[in-house]
Amino acid sequence: MPFEIRYLDNGTGVLHIGTGTLKGKELFDARSAIFADEERTRRYQYGIIDYSLVEDIEVTARELELIAAKDRKAATDVLGAAVAIVANKDVVFGLARMWEVYMHGAGWETQVFRSREAAELWIGKLVKERFGREPALA
Repeated sequence: MPFEIRYLDNGTGVLHIGTGTLKGKELFDARSAIFADEERTRRYQYGIIDYSLVEDIEVTARELELIAAKDRKAATDVLGAAVAIVANKDVVFGLARMWEVYMHGAGWETQVFRSREAAELWIGKLVKERFGREPALA
């Protein structure tokens, strides 16, 4: 499986790392795993989706819509969460921006970054502003 999912910061954060070539069904299945436990999902305050090691991505527009629909549904349980996507390849960056458009108005603050460092700085700032604490991102 080209994904690794780590739960951070006593379960308030999720780190989702993708590698290699990603396919739409794999992306959907990984999201399903992240949101499978409703109790855990309600504790989320932030997520980092790191695709900096992704070499290629094969996802249709319909698959991207389905992924965003799953994320929009999860957003109803975790309003105010911050989600950063790290995408250093142009095609991945573009698809991440499309996902961001689908997520507009869902209740999450989202942003796409070219580096993990920039994503973590942004997440740290938002978690501090919203929840009054420094997140444990490692």
